Amino acid sequence: MTWELFGDQIQDIPTITTDETAGLPYNVSISEPVLKWQHSLKKPTVPAMISIAPAQQWSLFSVSVLSLVTFVISVAAVIVALRIRRPLSARKS
Repeated sequence: MTWELFGDQIQDIPTITTDETAGLPYNVSISEPVLKWQHSLKKPTVPAMISIAPAQQWSLFSVSVLSLVTFVISVAAVIVALRIRRPLSARKS
């Protein structure tokens, strides 16, 4: 690209070069229109494809059992709460 694309109003453009270690900020300007970057890594990692195991899927049976257990616990909690909140006059001595 040439600097004429940016017009007279833009004096500099912030840029960042990125490698394995970090991003390095740099400003491109009319006086320095070329981005300069020196590779400083001694032993860079070569990009490669790796295998990743798929995430474990929940089966329909597991979800059904979990839902049933949650429902039973909720019903038991409601029954206990209702028995505790029953007025004293309704309780047998």
